Amino acid sequence: MAGNGTTCVVLSLLATVLSVCSLEPLVDLPAGPVRGTVLDVSGTQVNAYLGIPYAKPPVGELRFKPPVPPDPWQGVYNATEMPRSCYQKLGLYNPTDRSEDCLYVNVWQPPSRPHYGAVMVWIHGGGFVEGSGTGGDRGVGRFLAATEHVIVVSMNYRLGALGFLALGTDDAPGNMGLLDQQLALQWVQDNIERFGGNPDRVTIFGNSAGGASAHFHLLSPSSSSLYQRAILQSGAAFCNWALTPRDVAMARGRALGSALGCRQPEVQDMVACLQSRSAEDIVNNQPQALLDFGFTPVVDGNFLPSHPSDMAEERPPPTVDVMAGFTTNEGSLFIARETSLGFNRSTDSFINKNQYIKTIQALLPTLNEFGTDAVAFEYTDWRGLDNPAVYRDAAENMVGDYSFKCPVIEASLARARVGGKVYMYQFNHVVSTLPPPPWTGAQHTSEIAMVFGLPLDSSQNYTPDEDRLSRTMMRFWTNFAKTGDPNDPGTETWPPYNQTDQSYIVLDTQPVRVAQWPRTRPCAFWREYLWQLQEQTDVLLHNQAAATGGQPRTAHLPTRLYVHVGLGFLLKLLFQHC
Repeated sequence: MAGNGTTCVVLSLLATVLSVCSLEPLVDLPAGPVRGTVLDVSGTQVNAYLGIPYAKPPVGELRFKPPVPPDPWQGVYNATEMPRSCYQKLGLYNPTDRSEDCLYVNVWQPPSRPHYGAVMVWIHGGGFVEGSGTGGDRGVGRFLAATEHVIVVSMNYRLGALGFLALGTDDAPGNMGLLDQQLALQWVQDNIERFGGNPDRVTIFGNSAGGASAHFHLLSPSSSSLYQRAILQSGAAFCNWALTPRDVAMARGRALGSALGCRQPEVQDMVACLQSRSAEDIVNNQPQALLDFGFTPVVDGNFLPSHPSDMAEERPPPTVDVMAGFTTNEGSLFIARETSLGFNRSTDSFINKNQYIKTIQALLPTLNEFGTDAVAFEYTDWRGLDNPAVYRDAAENMVGDYSFKCPVIEASLARARVGGKVYMYQFNHVVSTLPPPPWTGAQHTSEIAMVFGLPLDSSQNYTPDEDRLSRTMMRFWTNFAKTGDPNDPGTETWPPYNQTDQSYIVLDTQPVRVAQWPRTRPCAFWREYLWQLQEQTDVLLHNQAAATGGQPRTAHLPTRLYVHVGLGFLLKLLFQHC
């Protein structure tokens, strides 16, 4: 009996050990072995490897410099908890745990280990100043991995001045955050096979600044071997907030140094001084305005050899498939935070005409009075001046078109012009779990929950219709990642987007429907008309000021969209006779 008891104890211990081992998946990477954890995702088990380092901590002398691959580690690396978010000012995202030691990737592996499975690499948004690749305590990728059997990877990258201080030297070259992303993509190339992924079937996708980042990688020659497909959700390199002119970036860097007592004339000395300051002081002294985030990517001559609009004519090769889209109410999330302009998330925000004009001036501070009046005229609904929401809705449409929709559409047209395959969507659903007020509509970022399958989590109180919408969108996104075509085999619910008819689909809880020519007139207004009006009227104002002895205005146009000029001849005729 004693012998039998001993045997039972041994067997019980062995079963316990095997059970524990089964809950701790292990992957052997070139840098060393990594232990993950098992997540229960609606009854399906997903292996998650959380917080694997892809770079050395960018601290001390490595602050403001391009990332450096990590050293190999001894023993087993525990990748079982979410990494800390990169340091940022507390704002919309409010991460609870921030650190400069933040350059980590997360991997979610399907329940049955795939053999050369499709890989989707998520780049988070946040205006290049905030955000995180974590997505809660269990991460963004668990439902996609569990339901659609793709391998999902997310990353953190440096933000704000810590990621984009650009002083034109090796000490602070700029675009460090994009180079972080690039090194993370190289990590995927070097390691993803060990998770069952195919390094030749990688899709990069992101929302807002993440979508703009994906577009930057699409254009950058140095990233061309690191992906095969790209999805741009509400963001593109052509967005006014996505690129800072080099001279402006350098001036902002100098201003930051001055604010922190680092006024050395030599850049190397100033950078050394900034390296001694706390991350908290740095992020708290960054400038920010309405859709102007202070420190963002620059044309550095390396990662970005030239302006994105010029590069779009040559890069990327047409073999790269692209999906792109926007939400119906892109502007509402941003104007709702501008309480000084009369907006408020807790009210209907019925602003008056004067507040509407001030919103235009806040978004486009370099417009002269002719340009400001033209924007106000273009977006006013002259049929509904008695509607108290007329100026609020005009402001929302104006911000959404200029800062998100038209740049995404122009990026898609640029791809189509060089023969690339493109699919476009409009997300039109007002998500039930988002906070009020209702006027914010299908706001910026609201499609993310559907793409990542959050309605499949019964504890989140989404509706059955949203569950179905989410499953539809997950299938579209993962079909695209697997094949380059979002449609199920043998169907064409979603036609390609091209120059001829510019077809796209509308996504909401109604059946998927095809539309054409998205935002044609508003985008033509920004692309073809406004900047020529600004240039011509600046000349008039300059001449008028010179004739009366006043100060001439200096024309300084916002970041251009990718354009083909169209109305110059008409404007010349007009102003030659004024």
